[in-house]
Amino acid sequence: MMQYAGFKDKHAISIYTGDIITDDYGRVMVVEWSVYRFRFRALTETNFTYTHQLGEWFEVVGDVPEIIGNIYENPELVEKYVQ
Repeated sequence: MMQYAGFKDKHAISIYTGDIITDDYGRVMVVEWSVYRFRFRALTETNFTYTHQLGEWFEVVGDVPEIIGNIYENPELVEKYVQ
């Protein structure tokens, strides 16, 4: 539970599993651990369901996400976006 993903959001806050994040495109995702690596699972409509390319997301794309909550303290955020 709440394992550090090795990255920080745009406010320099450490990102952990279970965190709910948003990016500059308005996509909302949850950080998960999956078979030896972290991934983002999309909660809103995107061109992906999961992405495992977290390093590229932060280093190449340059769109550093922002934490808006987590699944433990803000379950209503997950319910809001999951259809």
